[in-house]
Amino acid sequence: MVVSRGIGNGSPGGSGGGAGGGLPSSAGGGFKAKGNDGDSTGTGGPIAGTDAMVSLAIAGSGGSGGHGGATLGMAGAVGGAGGGAIEITAAGDLAITGALIANGGKGGTGGNAPGGGGSGGAILVRGGKTITITTLTNIGGVAGGAGAGAGSVGRLRVDSIAPVSTTSTSTPYTGPMMTMYPAITFEKTPMVSVTGVALAPFTYFYAAEDGSIIGPVTKTLGTDGKAKFPLAMELARGLNHVCLLVDGATTQSPAEAMNCFDIAYLYKP
Repeated sequence: MVVSRGIGNGSPGGSGGGAGGGLPSSAGGGFKAKGNDGDSTGTGGPIAGTDAMVSLAIAGSGGSGGHGGATLGMAGAVGGAGGGAIEITAAGDLAITGALIANGGKGGTGGNAPGGGGSGGAILVRGGKTITITTLTNIGGVAGGAGAGAGSVGRLRVDSIAPVSTTSTSTPYTGPMMTMYPAITFEKTPMVSVTGVALAPFTYFYAAEDGSIIGPVTKTLGTDGKAKFPLAMELARGLNHVCLLVDGATTQSPAEAMNCFDIAYLYKP
């Protein structure tokens, strides 16, 4: 399991940190949705990233701080911090009895004006077989008081070859996974099976032992969220790292943006 911290909260009268930080003053941080607006000048933070491209690099964003008052030294409250990012990857079955929590922080109270809430964070869970998690929670932080805005819910992605058993605060994105493939084959273009979101396009490519890239090729899943097909391109001799990309990813994207499997092609003249 890998965890990173959320983006910092806004100082009194300042913007929230992060790509979806709330704007002054008292506005909520944005992430999956726009943050809620604060007072007359406080605009909720913008939508940031996508559900497919969930990674440790993009955590929740902070809410903006409350504005100061006319009285000397009467500062506003700070904004709430964004929720952190959690990534868990398991080669086999994954079972967690309990909750994975990446909630946004509550906006600050006191001072001249309350702070906006931070957005919920990012959760990415990938399992090679089944996934069972009691609860996945990444809600936005509540506003610090009247006139302030709450933070957006965070982003959630769960990749599994089987139906996932969990209760979550939002519907998770499901990245494409290979459910059937030969670990060793004499065929240049063996049959494989992929599962994911119904009717969603997906892209795959191979990375050969010499570092060369074969592909990419784009296909579309069926109405049942499945596809069975022969590989469109011939495998390279030796070990092939076959990778399925999430929506919006490229062959140069970080490892979190793809699910990869090894197929060894034994050349037979």
